[in-house]
Amino acid sequence: MTTRTRKACGWWACWVSPALLAIVCAPRVWAQAEEETPPVNALAIKQQMVLDRLARLEDHMFRLREKLAQSEPENARKLGAALERAGKLDVKARIAALTEALNSVGGLDRSMDQQQELLVDMESILNVLLDRDPNDARRRAELQRLAEVKENLDKLLQAQMQERQAAARRVQAERLGRQIDEAAEQLGRLEKAQTDLAERTAKNESGENAEAQSAEQKQLAEQAERLERDLKRMAQRQEELNSDPPGGDKSKQTGDESKGESSEKQDGAPLNDAAKQMGESADDMQKAAAQQEAGEPQSAHEKQEDALEKIRRAIHRLEEAKKQLEKETESSANGDKQRRIAEDASKLSQKMQPKGSDNQSGDSQKQPGQPKGGDQKGDQQQGDQSRQNQQQPQQQQQPTPGQENVERAQQHMQDAADDLDKQNTPDAIQEQDKALDELERAKRELEETLKQLRKEEQEEMLASLEARLTEMLAEQVAIRDATAPLAELGEENFTRTETLQCAELAERQSGVAEAADMCVRLLEEDGTTVVFPNMMQQLADDMRLIADRLAQVKVNALTVSMESDAHATLAELLDALKKLREKLKEQKQQQAGGGGGMSGGDGPLVPTSAELKLLKSSQQRINRQTATALEAEDESESTELLSRAAGQQAELVEMAKEMQQRAEKGMGP
Repeated sequence: MTTRTRKACGWWACWVSPALLAIVCAPRVWAQAEEETPPVNALAIKQQMVLDRLARLEDHMFRLREKLAQSEPENARKLGAALERAGKLDVKARIAALTEALNSVGGLDRSMDQQQELLVDMESILNVLLDRDPNDARRRAELQRLAEVKENLDKLLQAQMQERQAAARRVQAERLGRQIDEAAEQLGRLEKAQTDLAERTAKNESGENAEAQSAEQKQLAEQAERLERDLKRMAQRQEELNSDPPGGDKSKQTGDESKGESSEKQDGAPLNDAAKQMGESADDMQKAAAQQEAGEPQSAHEKQEDALEKIRRAIHRLEEAKKQLEKETESSANGDKQRRIAEDASKLSQKMQPKGSDNQSGDSQKQPGQPKGGDQKGDQQQGDQSRQNQQQPQQQQQPTPGQENVERAQQHMQDAADDLDKQNTPDAIQEQDKALDELERAKRELEETLKQLRKEEQEEMLASLEARLTEMLAEQVAIRDATAPLAELGEENFTRTETLQCAELAERQSGVAEAADMCVRLLEEDGTTVVFPNMMQQLADDMRLIADRLAQVKVNALTVSMESDAHATLAELLDALKKLREKLKEQKQQQAGGGGGMSGGDGPLVPTSAELKLLKSSQQRINRQTATALEAEDESESTELLSRAAGQQAELVEMAKEMQQRAEKGMGP
């Protein structure tokens, strides 16, 4: 039951549930804790204390119900239902009867049975209190479902983006292949022209027409230079293609290189080498032209032959580059991968169907082997299922935001796959772009819905925290006000009445600490704040220390000072929450009026600016505790308190570091 109590998220449960459990379990625990059977009247006294606590609890629940009647009618209704059930079960009268039974000889066995029955009934009351708003449960389930859908959508979007990049790369590779073909044709023509000129130069031993042949050679050299520049540009394009694979996964390239694959795939070596050969060929042609002008046809012919050899090498390297390019693109020349992505989109669309709507058509179909007419029992089950579907909330029957976009994207993906099968890559890219656009729209719709749901959740959590802290503060003030007269009276003057009163105050203080723990758990579940949960945890620890002092009847000025410090910390936290809720309310009104406002529920529960103020308040609290420790008369108590303050100061340093890290992360690219 303790675990169950700690999981309660209604703010009123932070008081009612622990107190209710303590009332039920206290007599039983006390009886089991005694190694020897205590005097009967001692157990009766403790049972009477339970009855008194129940009376205070009922009064507290009545007052809570009145306060919540306007602001939180649903929670007020639950409190009223719990009170009504307690009245029907006659809990107070039964506990009073237990007190009388414990005063009688031989009543222990009977009392244990009655306590067990009472425990079961009180558990049913607790169930009423812990029954959370169904809308909260639906919202949490919807948040979780939409978050999973968005995660799958992001993966789908990434896969489609990579396939789009692969298609674009394929188009660039095809264009580059055509350019290589054109360059090869030009090189072939250049080779033919250079061969013809070299033959004429070899025949022209007398040196006639040397000037004309020199001019012709220079023109061929200029063509070779232009081809060199073109080949360099093509080599650069191939390097860009190889250095930017689909999805930007360069790690795979590095792995390929480590396996000993040719580096030509990475640096466009064939085209670079072809360009180099053409540059050297152009130089040989220029030298041949100069030697022709100088009347040295034999030397010119040798240079022409050198130029021809380099042209042929360049042609050979172009052929290698073309084969390499074809090999790299042929594996992705069909639409198989795109079709698999389309299947993933179809599966995601099915997951996005709201509960109760995805199997409705299938429910009416007969299973294989079932008689055509069916049977009465099966018809009745189908009728029951149909009625259940009709009774589901309208919200669950609505399509998931972005579902229609995903369905349209799936169709565009299928069309793109068909185009890829037909080697119609440009049209496939257009369909892929349409699919990406639909997926982006689906993502925006999902993000907007998630933002709105988270915003509602945060608003309710802030309201819950404020209500919890309000009640905690009221109880803490009551505890402090009850402790102050005891401290003035002095421990040495205590009678049994004051001792019992200290025990009661210790239990109440433990209850406030439990409520603080509940706040910590809620904040940790939210996971978007740093200072608030740590500050609440330190406060809970301080409250437990106060409870221990009260239980040990260490009631003095130091105890009152610690209670006052706890009160001050609660007041600071409550004030921060109130200001935050007021600010959010104003922003919401501005947003409703079209004046902008808050961005939504994608931010932290408590903004960084508010957490900085809480960090300052936490430092001030530690300063107060340090001063209190230094003023303690007992040296051992002073040392203990200073040690606790030092530990909390270290935690404060860690909070500041974590806030800095989060801020730096948020400022990153």
